[in-house]
Amino acid sequence: MNIKKTIFDLKDELGREEFSDIKNIDEIVFGEPYKVIVADYAVIKDLINNKPILESIEKSPYSWEVPIFRTREVLEPIGSFEVDIVDGKWGLAEVGGYMFPVDIEFSSNPEEISKFLEENQIENINSFFHICISELGTDFLYVNTDDNEYFIPLIYNVESSYGYKNRQILTRDELVEKVEEPIKRLEENKNLDIGSSPDTTNPNKINKYAIVLILSLSIFLIILLSNRKFKKV
Repeated sequence: MNIKKTIFDLKDELGREEFSDIKNIDEIVFGEPYKVIVADYAVIKDLINNKPILESIEKSPYSWEVPIFRTREVLEPIGSFEVDIVDGKWGLAEVGGYMFPVDIEFSSNPEEISKFLEENQIENINSFFHICISELGTDFLYVNTDDNEYFIPLIYNVESSYGYKNRQILTRDELVEKVEEPIKRLEENKNLDIGSSPDTTNPNKINKYAIVLILSLSIFLIILLSNRKFKKV
């Protein structure tokens, strides 16, 4: 399967100027894939109940997000495509991406993340995960260090940021203070759907017309994704 051709053929159906402006298939460039943990209910429960969350994170489902760039005079991030288990095998699940392109680019760049953490004096890192909590309209970079746990929001639904800012560094206690009550209200109203994929109709309209596909991937892409690593600081 030619993934670039698939994206090029769909570019006018995605409803996004960044894609529709692509003039030819050679302008499409893929970035470094990154693993996204789709937080299940156990992660959220452990988070707000002040319990260790690493084991829950490691047991949560995950997918791979592959950045899409458009190259002309410069390399410009325009979106991503998602690789997930479809009908029991890895497949192309979604084209467009749910995060803002600049945050997709940031998430896929271990060097930039390492620089960001170092500039903010986050050191002695033991674990790092990119976590999606779709009900909060936010992905988080989760960093576990010798001294603390940090959550760095990457907001894609600007109407449900719960008082934190994009790429603001929050300790675990600071995050729980902001989201504990909203999460409990969602639970009470039975509107909590933790573990679901991000809502592609979120208010920022960045991927309102993202198209769900069920297509098999070639073996080389699976190998590429399975070898994805994060550089520790």
